[in-house]
Amino acid sequence: MSVISAVLTGMTPEMAVAELRPELIDDEAARRWVMRYLHPTGLWCPRCSSDDFSMIVTATWFDGGRVQCKSCGKWFTNRTGTPFDGCAISWRDLYALLLFNGIGFTLGEIASRLDIHPDTVSRMLKRIQERANV
Repeated sequence: MSVISAVLTGMTPEMAVAELRPELIDDEAARRWVMRYLHPTGLWCPRCSSDDFSMIVTATWFDGGRVQCKSCGKWFTNRTGTPFDGCAISWRDLYALLLFNGIGFTLGEIASRLDIHPDTVSRMLKRIQERANV
């Protein structure tokens, strides 16, 4: 019997789901994944649609910093204009929220695993759904 087989003996997919929690998800990988879907074309101004930004400004924006559009002067972050605008939840927890919802967890189960209020989960999922229907 291999070492891997010995370690995994008795483990089931149900056990993995039962133990699934945000701490098992890498925040940086989650951020890259979420950003790829939120901003598939990269950085652009949510007010004037300009995409004329330096590499330094783009890196700052990608890292979550506030940037200013030199064309129209608007300040914004990588969450501005998205379902997560004004939301302080971590990238890891955002990814986990989507994952848990996709698996079919109830709002209460998601809220418990993320340690946030069920109303917050409901509001965020509603925002995501509204964005998907646009």
